[in-house]
Amino acid sequence: MTWERRPEKDFYFRMTPFDGRETPWLWELKHRPSGLTVCERSKLPLSSAAVWGHGHVISPEMFVAVHVPPGERQSWTRSYEFSSI
Repeated sequence: MTWERRPEKDFYFRMTPFDGRETPWLWELKHRPSGLTVCERSKLPLSSAAVWGHGHVISPEMFVAVHVPPGERQSWTRSYEFSSI
């Protein structure tokens, strides 16, 4: 998705449902004028995803369904890459 101009109002949208299985996930944000990029690569049990922002701020959010019985553990991985072209 791209913007032709800076958003003037708050925005938020949520994508659901995801099935909660642990699968690879990727999102990337790029600031075209500078070429700066941030990317998240994850392998997690995604339950939903959202994007919110205002003006020069934008934030993708990945939500994990946590179902942990007493004495058990749940884990997942996320890595972020920052780059410039």
